Amino acid sequence: MTPEEFLAAVAAINRYLREKEGVVELREYPRNWKMAARLRE
Repeated sequence: MTPEEFLAAVAAINRYLREKEGVVELREYPRNWKMAARLRE
């Protein structure tokens, strides 16, 4: 999974959550992004 694909997936999830429950953002996003970057190396 490329960083672009990851960001697209996160954006889609955030959009879905906003539409569903009015949740603003995924709180885990920064940590998950760092973890994903580390896993790709």
